[in-house]
Amino acid sequence: MKEIVHDSWGGVERRGDTGLKPELLQGIRAIAGWGGLIILDRDVCAVELVKSLLEVVQKESCGKCTPCRVGTKVLLDMVTDIAAGRGAIEDIDKMYELSAGIKDTAFCVWGETAQNAVKDSIAYFREEYEAHLKGKRCKPLFYQSLTTAPCRNACPAHCDAPSYIEAILERRFGQGRDIVMETIPLPGVLGRVCFHPCETACQRNKYDEPIAICQLKRVLADEDRRFPNKDEKVDAWKFKGRMARDERTKNPRAGVAVVGSGPAGLAVAYYLALIGYRPTVFESLPVLGGMLRVGIPDFRLPQDILDEEIRQIGEEGVEFKVNTKIGEDYTSDDLFKDGYEAVFVAVGAHKGSKLGIPGEDERLQGYIDAAAFLRNVSMGDERKPGEKVVVIGGGSVAFDAVRDCVRIGCKESHLAYRRTRDEAPAGLIEINEAEQEGAIMHFLASPLRIFSENGRITGMELQRMELGPPDEKGRRAPAPIEGSTFVIECDSVIAAIGQEPETAVSRKKTFEVDPVTFETNRPGVFAAGDAVLGPATVVEAIGTGHRAALHMDRYMNGGKSSPEVEKTYEAFMLQDRFNNLLVELTKIEGNSLEAIKGRAREMMLCIPHEHRVPGFMEIECGFPRDSYIREAMRCTRCYRSLVIVPE
Repeated sequence: MKEIVHDSWGGVERRGDTGLKPELLQGIRAIAGWGGLIILDRDVCAVELVKSLLEVVQKESCGKCTPCRVGTKVLLDMVTDIAAGRGAIEDIDKMYELSAGIKDTAFCVWGETAQNAVKDSIAYFREEYEAHLKGKRCKPLFYQSLTTAPCRNACPAHCDAPSYIEAILERRFGQGRDIVMETIPLPGVLGRVCFHPCETACQRNKYDEPIAICQLKRVLADEDRRFPNKDEKVDAWKFKGRMARDERTKNPRAGVAVVGSGPAGLAVAYYLALIGYRPTVFESLPVLGGMLRVGIPDFRLPQDILDEEIRQIGEEGVEFKVNTKIGEDYTSDDLFKDGYEAVFVAVGAHKGSKLGIPGEDERLQGYIDAAAFLRNVSMGDERKPGEKVVVIGGGSVAFDAVRDCVRIGCKESHLAYRRTRDEAPAGLIEINEAEQEGAIMHFLASPLRIFSENGRITGMELQRMELGPPDEKGRRAPAPIEGSTFVIECDSVIAAIGQEPETAVSRKKTFEVDPVTFETNRPGVFAAGDAVLGPATVVEAIGTGHRAALHMDRYMNGGKSSPEVEKTYEAFMLQDRFNNLLVELTKIEGNSLEAIKGRAREMMLCIPHEHRVPGFMEIECGFPRDSYIREAMRCTRCYRSLVIVPE
């Protein structure tokens, strides 16, 4: 392991061990950021290190409060003078006092935490400051910098939540929506269906409840639909790599074929269209949206919301062709012969996994996989799969399926999951809503066999389970309780234990791609989303699609991109490289948010449970304006900069 010259991250000085895994520090000489300093090379000058950090802090400061805007500029000027041998000994103490003042008076966590490294450098390396004043000179450090926030770092698409939440607070709805669309082209969709890992990472979790980051994204989309941008100069587009539309029309770039119109395909097509390419999206179904359209019920994602956001993507120069199945109507060879210079494969995970139990037979009347069931309902087929239905699974697909069964009038809609309520991937909100709507839950119950007579399902036998001892990861595996089987009489079984792409191209039944570029083993053919990840979340699919678009641009330009697109590309790559380090540093950061305790999270209005069934009306109605403004006020703008000096 590397020698630790100095570590004061989180306000605690350590000698010898940072508590970080050695591999996270591989290739790093020093770190300066919101939590303090970590120095791994004695030749790194603490004065130059802090100067580097202040350069980034001053550049990234929003400028809305004097302590941060002016104070960090004064600090940068002072440390620059000291590094050059100008100034006096008392300037060192002035820097320390100013840092403490900024920390206590800045309006947000960004200004508060930016001062930790300055104070630490003076407290532990004062002699270096004094040496510079006496004639010591060090070369400026080569460094890499990353400005992020815990919520942004946790988002698979790296969406800038604090910025768009601030836009809500200031009623800049068009600009806020544009900020979201820098990384997510479907703000209204994601604001309804995202599993929001950003909220898990929200620092308010330590004190009360996380910000409603996901639902606030929906606020921007809904408000922008009600009051669309009128002044393009005011609500200017934020995506720096976007070409003007007239330039794209006059000087079009290459044509690109996108196979699949799900979230990954839409993301690739959208971001390539913005920089001048001519994407054509091929969809095998008669409708656009992929699993967004046929895998998520209307009560969670209304069709008109999806239609509107796909229409806006089309307006940027994306062409759509439905009822066209690549592999039957076209092959990849045909696409290249037709002049497309690159192909992106984004087929969704439309094929359900089998339960693998005795009596299971897909030819049985009443047997159906959840993906097919949800697709049928989304396409308008609201026939009951049976009077008494058992859904097997614990994820969102399983709960969507059982809630659809309730809505179309099944007399009994059961759901069985082999683990506990708390372990269900769907989450407690979906579980509670399903129960309140009339679904019958069976937790710690595993399917054993399906009973049938004359080709029709008549029942299912299940085994009651209990949690066994923790494994090496601390997770307790379910184990059968001897002699505790039971039977549910039913005429339909819906399997919702997993899905896979219908195109099986490897043993894992997904495409094998370069983990960085998303290119397959065939030059010019790229893949992402469910086709690579297997069943993934919408935001994960969009995140991979956006990155794949950047790599496809580089491929079609001989390894080069325009300066602004290259900036986006480098930001993604840097975030990926240091993502695990950022997560671990956040765990030991040590800053306090005690001052913001006690401001409860605002609750979105919902249709009462007794009015939800029957029918597929959207459950969540949105926030009243005063409510979402109060929720936006809870955000503490936990931005932080990290300066890394590489070897």
